[in-house]
Amino acid sequence: CTDSIQFEKQISKLRFNLAKRALLFSENAAVSLYSAIYIFEVEVDNITRIVEGIRYGKDSSYMESLIIT
Repeated sequence: CTDSIQFEKQISKLRFNLAKRALLFSENAAVSLYSAIYIFEVEVDNITRIVEGIRYGKDSSYMESLIIT
């Protein structure tokens, strides 16, 4: 179970990094728009994880492990 969670997190990191790269280097407006929207969604999810971690009194290292960068 833990392996599948780690795998999903690595895939999410990969998609996030690819979206950042596409936003920087793409000349196609649709690709840039999709990349920006995906990055914004990830950032909102990260903020939600932080807020919920604080709400439930989780350790900062645990919250940091949940954030996609």
